[in-house]
Amino acid sequence: EKSNSNFDFDATTNRIILTGQAKRDDGSTFTLIVNLIDALENSEIFSNVDNRTYPKTGDEESGYLSSFRIELSLADDYVLTQ
Repeated sequence: EKSNSNFDFDATTNRIILTGQAKRDDGSTFTLIVNLIDALENSEIFSNVDNRTYPKTGDEESGYLSSFRIELSLADDYVLTQ
């Protein structure tokens, strides 16, 4: 099991773009990504969570790899610019 991720933050729009990959041997990469999206949507800090993509490749022998791109905003209470 492994994952890696990066983020970009646009201070003028308070938008965050999360990109990365999750790899699991048991094929549960979608579950990991959905759990991340659920946690972001349930957070008081973030809003407007939009999942762009998470294709899955691989097999049982080599493991399954999913890439993801999630866009979200800081909630109004956490906006850094006016």
